[in-house]
Amino acid sequence: IGVYASVMRELGKPLCFPGGGRYVHAASDSRLIAQAAHFLMTHESARNQTFNVVNGDVLVWHDIWPSIAHHFGMQIGEPRPMQLAKEMPTFEDIWLRIVKKFQLREMSMAGFINSSWQFTDRSFGFGLDRPLDRIVSPIKLRQAGFAACEDTEDSVVFWLTQMQNARWLPK
Repeated sequence: IGVYASVMRELGKPLCFPGGGRYVHAASDSRLIAQAAHFLMTHESARNQTFNVVNGDVLVWHDIWPSIAHHFGMQIGEPRPMQLAKEMPTFEDIWLRIVKKFQLREMSMAGFINSSWQFTDRSFGFGLDRPLDRIVSPIKLRQAGFAACEDTEDSVVFWLTQMQNARWLPK
């Protein structure tokens, strides 16, 4: 998301959602997963059980897209489906320009992203005819006594900020 936004901003374009329809998802913040892992290792109620660890809210990418655009200081555009795995590698020269301009960690787009474009295309629902079955319930985990949760919109912005502070993405 950060590389896509950075490239579009460098090109002077608005941030258009590149995925498919308004599909409902669940997300998991790694900080929450770590808290849950600690809880599950230290509570008898979790022994030999399987749990879903999700933030606790539902996610529709279209709905948090304005926050992502705002984070990058961009205007939001109308959705424009784009297969990121196919189209974004063609912007490698733009990415290298961004790396140099903002003194980011020296990394090619391919080295930084690896297979994340494919994952993102699927998460955003690009080219899908029907919604993905991606909602899982944290109720069993709550019943076992773990009550922590994360707001997914805040989580996405938090991790984008972390990547900017570490000079993986431009501010």
